[in-house]
Amino acid sequence: MVVLRLDPLIPIVWRDPHTLQLGGDPALLVFERIAPHEERMLAALTSGVPRTALAAIGDCPLAVVDGFLDRVRPFLAHREEAACAFTVRARGAHRQLVGATARALGLLARPESTARRAGIVVGMHAIPPGDYRDWLRRDVPHVGVMFGDERVVVSSVVSPGRTACLRCADLARRDADPDWPALASQLIERPAAAALDPILRAEALGAAARLLVEAVHTDRVARGLVLTAQGRAERLPSAPHPECGCTVDLQASLG
Repeated sequence: MVVLRLDPLIPIVWRDPHTLQLGGDPALLVFERIAPHEERMLAALTSGVPRTALAAIGDCPLAVVDGFLDRVRPFLAHREEAACAFTVRARGAHRQLVGATARALGLLARPESTARRAGIVVGMHAIPPGDYRDWLRRDVPHVGVMFGDERVVVSSVVSPGRTACLRCADLARRDADPDWPALASQLIERPAAAALDPILRAEALGAAARLLVEAVHTDRVARGLVLTAQGRAERLPSAPHPECGCTVDLQASLG
């Protein structure tokens, strides 16, 4: 059963005792000399009602109901499926802050969602492979968000088997700094100052979500980002690491 409901964000106002208007400025729809049955049906639509029930509420034939619905249909609430059904994982000292920001941005998927699954994994200073390994096995596209002391690294989208994974980035960092694995093991559970900035948290999680939506719906994988509190953004290169093997099956099929 489909329940019809007026968009609650659209105000209903009286222009005069006989004229009702949907919308404030501008007016979206005006009922001049509104009939009693129209007024009753509008009142029912503010809380939600099935189409067939409108005939009884308005005490009018279904043909009249359908004519009325043709006028108000553009202003009914539409529960659109999200572009992606996100799962957000976080660890470390600021897990609760990250979760609260994800909820505020509307990123957490409803259990009944049928949208394409996608993941955002958040870490402080580093992201251990165990936090995303199951997504690689289940072919779930995902992005890593790593908070540091002064910046946030938002990875490129990991499309399992087709693009570089988060371990590739770790191996590349180890190549640049051989001591990085030892440092990461000490930092991974420690607080990260950048995660305390609410604007930076929202910007990083929002950027990760936008990258995933773009990748899922266009097959285009944009580079990751480095974000700072000063508003600077820098694109990150991303390439499979020869020691990782995360794209070996794809390379073999192409070779």
